[in-house]
Amino acid sequence: MGLKLRKTANFLLAFLLTAACFLLLLFPLPASAGAEEERYLCEWEDGTSSTEGYASAFACLTGIGDDGWIELKRGTHVGRIRPSFAAMHVADVFRAGELAELIALDLSGLSRIERAALFCEYGDCVWYAGDAFRYTGRSVSPSEKMGAKRVSLLMGELPEGFLKLYAAASLHLGPDAEFRAADLIGSRVCTVTAAQPYRAEGGQIFLDTPGGRRLVAALPDSEELVLFESDFADMGALSACEGLRSLTIPYAGNMRDPLGREYRGEVAWLFIREGAYCVPATLEHVKVTGGKLGAYAFYACPNVVSIDACGLAAEDVSAQAFLGADGLCLLHTPRADVVLDGEFSSRTAPCGCTVYERITEEEE
Repeated sequence: MGLKLRKTANFLLAFLLTAACFLLLLFPLPASAGAEEERYLCEWEDGTSSTEGYASAFACLTGIGDDGWIELKRGTHVGRIRPSFAAMHVADVFRAGELAELIALDLSGLSRIERAALFCEYGDCVWYAGDAFRYTGRSVSPSEKMGAKRVSLLMGELPEGFLKLYAAASLHLGPDAEFRAADLIGSRVCTVTAAQPYRAEGGQIFLDTPGGRRLVAALPDSEELVLFESDFADMGALSACEGLRSLTIPYAGNMRDPLGREYRGEVAWLFIREGAYCVPATLEHVKVTGGKLGAYAFYACPNVVSIDACGLAAEDVSAQAFLGADGLCLLHTPRADVVLDGEFSSRTAPCGCTVYERITEEEE
């Protein structure tokens, strides 16, 4: 009986092995077969070229360049592999596509090195549209994994503290984003890109509206900030700039001219957080290049030591404009009759403005 069982077992084993070989002939393992067959032409910066297999290319893969080419680095030599049109399309969608495009992407036709390069470049990115999405190497899917080098806000608002929690260094704003300056508070974001109607320039974020251009926010790492021209400024637009030392603004408050009941002319308007003035203690120097300065325009700016209003018309500056700037030591203004707290000397500057300097106790 034992011999008969052994013969039967051997027969079944032989049959199974034969069947397995037959199936492998019909349906070879795609990863193994593909890895051996794929070869990539790499053009090196010294003018030479080489044919790379997947293993050798992956070993020195660094990511994707600005032009979409796959980049390798072997020692000190930099090489590039031309991607397929399909891979370039995927990269374009990853860079600035909408959620529906991201989810619908078909990566099955890409080479292994293309998929690896895309993961190297975008595997640590998060797209947000009500939920967080990531590229897994096969598709873009919802993910609860924390942390990201880049966050792309596709639509709607970010949850409170999202950018800080994810420690993102780069931010992209899609056309349907609803972005607020408060989203940047405490974050590490140092670069930003945007699609219309948003615009990102010099670390500043603007929104183009039918009524004009709005200043929405500035990046939190700003220390010396010269604001570009805009028609309006959101409340708390600079609230994330907690280390700001020097600020140049095209007007004080929320708009250039006092056109109605909604006009707010305080410099501190730009730093409102949760309903309170939060002008950073580091802010010492302010220059205003346009608009008007009403009474107490520098209220809640106790640490500002110098103010430059040269270039404004005298009639556009209130005599009480600088009251509230308790730490003021140096003032350059077109008016010669301003009211200041403390003792100041005055002199006429070459431009015709009056320069006021605080008199210290030693000088008295």
